[in-house]
Amino acid sequence: MECGDWETAATYFKFSKRYDSSRALEHLRQTYEVDYPKRGVVLALGTQKKRPRQWLLLGVIRLDESNQPSLI
Repeated sequence: MECGDWETAATYFKFSKRYDSSRALEHLRQTYEVDYPKRGVVLALGTQKKRPRQWLLLGVIRLDESNQPSLI
């Protein structure tokens, strides 16, 4: 399985240079398994030109849940 979200990879590499690999992975685990689900998260799905028939996870987006106001 693979996520093409470049920001996730960049975050890992940034933290692994500053600290170590296990601490970088723990930071990502805390972010994606604890913080994001509590606060709200959506997944960006789509296709790429080189694989037009294959849907991919292109990104993970932190998004607060909001209620739409009445349209009436």
